[in-house]
Amino acid sequence: MPGSRLAEKRVLVTRARRQASGLVAMLAERGARPVELPTIQYVEPLDPAPIDAAIAAMASFDWVIFTSANAVQALVCRLLYRGTSPECLRGVHLGAVGPATASALTDLGLTVDVCPPTYVAEALVAEFRKLDLRGSSVLLPQAQDARDVLRRGLEDQGAIVHAVTAYRVAKTQNGELARRLFANRAVDIVTLTSSSTARNLVELLGCDAMRVLATTTIASIGPITSQTARELGLTVAVEAREHTIQGLVTALESFLGGEADGGCPGPG
Repeated sequence: MPGSRLAEKRVLVTRARRQASGLVAMLAERGARPVELPTIQYVEPLDPAPIDAAIAAMASFDWVIFTSANAVQALVCRLLYRGTSPECLRGVHLGAVGPATASALTDLGLTVDVCPPTYVAEALVAEFRKLDLRGSSVLLPQAQDARDVLRRGLEDQGAIVHAVTAYRVAKTQNGELARRLFANRAVDIVTLTSSSTARNLVELLGCDAMRVLATTTIASIGPITSQTARELGLTVAVEAREHTIQGLVTALESFLGGEADGGCPGPG
């Protein structure tokens, strides 16, 4: 994209490798130089028995609610592993946080019944207040150590929530690469697309993390990620208003152009 303020900027992409292509492509289109450093990877639960039991009981649920496209993929992979078609999800109502999660479901030919206009669990809880969930059985396939906001919010509305681990987020072994990139001053901007990417980048950089990241522009996809980054001692310069990779790229372009309304600069 000629004339983009991102042109020639070296932008670190910390997403898992299977997710990175969309952000990498958007950056490259704008003339940026994406630098891929996966800080996280998605792996199966240590104990698949709870998710398998939930799949076996799928017909007993009124709702299945997904907080990420990763949760959709993890559940579908487990369904297929067990010889069950994703078609079984046609028999329940489906909820999704954000367009990427909804798209992962509609790509399977499924209908999303609830998707909030903003892309955080709190917004989904608010959206469900418009419905009567009393006594409804809800399956919540999620990451291990996921935030508890959605489960508690739905239970407060009278739902019976069955939260199960569908996948785990694990750290990659890219510490040497991470340290080399920053030692060689090969990064101008760091993008953080989840709390896990923030935590794991700091871990990969080790004792030098605060020093090397202090001189780098840090861009966050949304408030939860920004909060985690700040708790780690990082300064978030850019926060996307729309919590998607498109929103992140747009916020970066606005920030680099000195526009106040393109992103939400966070307190240091």
